[in-house]
Amino acid sequence: MSFFKTVINWHSIRNFVATWLISTMPCTELNGDGADMILRWSDQALFDLDWMYEGVFAACRDFDTTDRYYDGMIASVEAKQDFQESAAKLYIGNIWTGDYYVVYKEYVAFYRIADDVMEVRRIELRKADHVKKFIRG
Repeated sequence: MSFFKTVINWHSIRNFVATWLISTMPCTELNGDGADMILRWSDQALFDLDWMYEGVFAACRDFDTTDRYYDGMIASVEAKQDFQESAAKLYIGNIWTGDYYVVYKEYVAFYRIADDVMEVRRIELRKADHVKKFIRG
């Protein structure tokens, strides 16, 4: 096995483990009201994280840059855990869908708040036509 394949396999394993940890151990932190807020990633959002990782790596061919991008996306979503409603609201026309979104570089994470759970539902490419219709900026 070549060195390059070994490096790719190691990063694939790291990405798998990171995604598994996110899905099995939801983060809990105190929100602004002092109550516990649970951050949950849907199965689709975890799939989208993998898709994002592969897309960024295909574009830059650098594992360090890709890892920083991946970690930055997760950190930008986790930053909203304290003040969930500080993100932009997702509207269709003049009707609020109940979802919020966070833009991180070229990707958008969509989440919904229900009781004490903040569930990340999707991560999409910001330039996609179906996303451009709904987000502002």
